[in-house]
Amino acid sequence: MTRRDALSYREIITTDTSLCVGCNKCVAKCIVKANIAFQHNGENKIKADPRKCIHCGA
Repeated sequence: MTRRDALSYREIITTDTSLCVGCNKCVAKCIVKANIAFQHNGENKIKADPRKCIHCGA
């Protein structure tokens, strides 16, 4: 993979909402503010914005 390919490559980040307890720890840890909180069936859940995510694992 070339450097250009690596820079343009984006993985699809998903969150298993059934495992998310809405604690917001990932939101606090994310240095680029890619994790977004939202309401799902009255519960706080998180999803990652793939345009901002740098794949750090937070």
